[in-house]
Amino acid sequence: MDIIPSSIQGEEIHVVHLCRTTDYDGYGFRLQYNKSYFLVHEIENDSPAAKSGLQVNDIILSLNQQLTEDMSHATFVELLTDNSNLDCIVQPFEKFLHSNHPATLKRQAISIISTDHNNDDKKTLKMRFFNAWRKLIRR
Repeated sequence: MDIIPSSIQGEEIHVVHLCRTTDYDGYGFRLQYNKSYFLVHEIENDSPAAKSGLQVNDIILSLNQQLTEDMSHATFVELLTDNSNLDCIVQPFEKFLHSNHPATLKRQAISIISTDHNNDDKKTLKMRFFNAWRKLIRR
């Protein structure tokens, strides 16, 4: 049974077990890092990450029982390279926003809804929302 520490709270938080294999170089995922969180940006097909259930747009909240909130990128990479088995506590990006920045999320949702983007596809709107949120976090 996976135990999530009480310091990590929110919706849809779960544990993902990553195991490096001899027939695959690395874990097979790429991150986006912005000093506030580690976002899974890409997952390679048939990789250990894909097989573990890790999803694009998951936020990695903890890596081998170490919180990532104030972790440097260098420390995160060191944990990845030094371990062949990883326990990651993750949360979908939208749920992370809702749990950690509900007022920001509400303001941005209102802004996006009130703007005329009828010709934009879902991916474009998602990127606009993400970029606006990133700008607010940097303030």
